[in-house]
Amino acid sequence: MYLHVILAYDCHMSAFTLKKGRNGDLRYSLSPLIRIVCIVFAFLLVLGLISALGDGFSISYIFAALFTIILILVALYRDDWIFSNNSRTITVSYGIGPFISKTEIEYSLVEAVEIRHFHKGIADGSTAIKPTWRNKEMAVLRLKLAREDKPYMNMEFVNAKRGGLHLESMANVIASYCALPLDIDRNALQKGLLRR
Repeated sequence: MYLHVILAYDCHMSAFTLKKGRNGDLRYSLSPLIRIVCIVFAFLLVLGLISALGDGFSISYIFAALFTIILILVALYRDDWIFSNNSRTITVSYGIGPFISKTEIEYSLVEAVEIRHFHKGIADGSTAIKPTWRNKEMAVLRLKLAREDKPYMNMEFVNAKRGGLHLESMANVIASYCALPLDIDRNALQKGLLRR
């Protein structure tokens, strides 16, 4: 019940969805809504191009064709994180169409599920640059790994003010499901980052 409440809460803040599969695995992946929107717009652009080509060729059609290709590539893009308690592994798949890269991480390598906050365009710990309206506060959901070559893997970035609490909810569900430590550097509720 708790999982369904978290998944339903504030889902418009994230490009990712969190679902429990039939086999009990937890899947954190790009929302199908993104794919649907991209396919619909690509289809409309193709229809527009076909009807416009009857009037002759224009250089602006090249831009429309390139934009259509970009929309199709976005629709074919995969970024999936599958958490399996049966095999005690996390399978990460990303890529476009048939060109998918897969990585498998054992739970034993994951030190924590983390949420970290930072200001866009400002280096960590920098006091020389003060945040302005351009340096929005961001939050990242990531896995802290017990590896020197790759100490963490980023899962998702969001605007901290609009999506910080939602991201923390996702991190909480993932950490609870996998029985992994949860490390949040700053809580959205304590910081008053909720969107009113």
